[in-house]
Amino acid sequence: VLNNLQTGRKSTLAHPTLLPSRRILDPNLLLSQPNKVLLDSAFDAFSHLLEACLKPEKTKSLLAQEKFIGESLSILPLLATGDRTLSLLERLMMVAEAGGQAIEARRTGLIHTLSVALAPLVSISHGALNRLLTPHVLLFNVRHYEGALADLLSRNSQVRFRSDKAACDFLVGWCTSVAPASEELPR
Repeated sequence: VLNNLQTGRKSTLAHPTLLPSRRILDPNLLLSQPNKVLLDSAFDAFSHLLEACLKPEKTKSLLAQEKFIGESLSILPLLATGDRTLSLLERLMMVAEAGGQAIEARRTGLIHTLSVALAPLVSISHGALNRLLTPHVLLFNVRHYEGALADLLSRNSQVRFRSDKAACDFLVGWCTSVAPASEELPR
């Protein structure tokens, strides 16, 4: 992301030749990070996956990344309780990798659009702001998902959802459960 400090606009620079041919993911590098940084980063990756997976006309590569929605649903609550095992951090890195691939393939949606617009007005991290905005965006959009949210969560969680509203209610509660108790949008 490139930030134009004069106009306040952000833009991206993307091209297939800029993508790395190999990546090294070492969970040991995360051990020194504060838990809040890990949680906020994990939620940012989840929100990239969620936005990409809810857009119509998915690519085959994105369908393969859908499983990381379910992985996020299971690891973020563990992170929120302070779990810092290497296996959990390795799973977190895989979610982050998938989130990066998803956003590169599908761009952002309303969660990130609002987050970028509000960021200059608040002093919380991008991931925390996404976590606070996600329930509002889900509730705003729920009538437009046409079964996509229920299908996505049913395929990638232990629960079968009969409606987008039920899936939305689940995610809103889940977002609250992985947020620090003192965290809320500034008024």
